[in-house]
Amino acid sequence: FRAFCLTMHREWPGLDRLRLDKFYTLIRKMISVVLRMCKEKPERLEAAGSILRDEILDKLPNGLRFHIADLFLDELQTSGWVEDGTVPTELMAELLSPFYCTLGTAKDNTYVERVIKCVFAPLAKDKWTNLEGEEYDAPFANLDLAPIAKALFSLGADQKDMPKRFRQQLYAMATELKKANKHRGRTAQPLLEVEEQPVASPAKSANRNLKDAFDHLGEDGEADAAKDAVSASAKKSKKKKKKNAGADSDE
Repeated sequence: FRAFCLTMHREWPGLDRLRLDKFYTLIRKMISVVLRMCKEKPERLEAAGSILRDEILDKLPNGLRFHIADLFLDELQTSGWVEDGTVPTELMAELLSPFYCTLGTAKDNTYVERVIKCVFAPLAKDKWTNLEGEEYDAPFANLDLAPIAKALFSLGADQKDMPKRFRQQLYAMATELKKANKHRGRTAQPLLEVEEQPVASPAKSANRNLKDAFDHLGEDGEADAAKDAVSASAKKSKKKKKKNAGADSDE
């Protein structure tokens, strides 16, 4: 699989446009085979995901990695992973891991938008549309979306150097997934675990890092709780800084 990914990435810029569809089909078939092999032995998932991330998703050109994002959910469905409209939570996290990782380091907004649109947004829908425009039941209709929403939200909150527009897209997608999960009758879970938030130093940094998050919270009092937590953290940090300054002056 690594040899295949390396070869496709190396040769992609020189491929004849008239033959591009053949290579699109070849890539689709390879991804399908890899997913089926991982279905037989789930312990292969980590290695396969690392190869996909390092050799294709984390690199330009966009055309190749866009195609992977476009076909991923379709091949996941047809390779036998989906049973009764769902995939076990821990396995779904591993399957989506390459996309989580590249979203955290991406520099290209078009790639971020494509991954969110093709990999994560369809998970929130109860109906999908085929090429003929006909609707059918979504294959992931019973998937627990809470862990995915939380992972996307945490990704946006934890990456300090992430461009603001990327962070806002992750927060918006996380909120959409959370709402879809609630619509499916599952218990709503907070996206932000207030008690686990690290205290940033200086305190202003903590307020700035979570400022965008508050715009996408609000249900079940999450926003108020988060603001209270950050405010408390800021006061604690200021007191500590003032105490340290006093100790230095005494010396």
